[in-house]
Amino acid sequence: MPSRRAVYRPFGEGDILPGIVYIHGGGWVLCSLDTHDNVCRNLCASVGAIVVSIDYRMAPEHRFPVASDDCLAAVRWVAAHAKDLGINPAKLIVGGDSAGGNLAAVTALRIRDEGGPALSGQMLIYPVTDDIAAGHPSYAEFAEGFGLTADDMAWFWDHYVPGHGRAHPSVCLTLAGRKPCRSAADPAADGGLRRSARRGRSLRGPPRRRRRDARLPPLRGTSPRLRRR
Repeated sequence: MPSRRAVYRPFGEGDILPGIVYIHGGGWVLCSLDTHDNVCRNLCASVGAIVVSIDYRMAPEHRFPVASDDCLAAVRWVAAHAKDLGINPAKLIVGGDSAGGNLAAVTALRIRDEGGPALSGQMLIYPVTDDIAAGHPSYAEFAEGFGLTADDMAWFWDHYVPGHGRAHPSVCLTLAGRKPCRSAADPAADGGLRRSARRGRSLRGPPRRRRRDARLPPLRGTSPRLRRR
């Protein structure tokens, strides 16, 4: 296994279960397996799947594409050891929140283009699918007052990679062959939805947008402590 991991298995379930490789968020700079322990426990219990939470090397010490390479290697390891983990390899998905959602989407694209393994889907929770330079309206609409600010996003991007390239999946020329996904969005919402809409012909249908009023959880706040690992 090329990175640290934590494996969660629901109580009282069968021997072979669906699997979720979960990639934590934190702007590619913050957070860890520990900060997302409750997220993965709740996901495991509510979905009835084995959750393999993976860690990866973070910026600024390790800039793009190190995190992407770590996540790709980790997903391939989980797929190769699915039987030992009690996972049905035909029901393996990759998912994550925020920057982890970005890494999950990029990993799914790289798996499609770089020889597998097969995935059955994606779970993208308020994923970062485009960079702040794209100028989407949500960066202005939610720039302040919602915990994660537009300045925060710029700070994270600058630490992760100055020139983005494969760092965000919206640069992909086609989404054909990428597995279906379920996602939720935050102040970076417009990026994924607008890009998917433009490329709807390569999907099974255009994305559906449902907007609900909500605030980001305290973990995503602006406490100075969250600025340091």
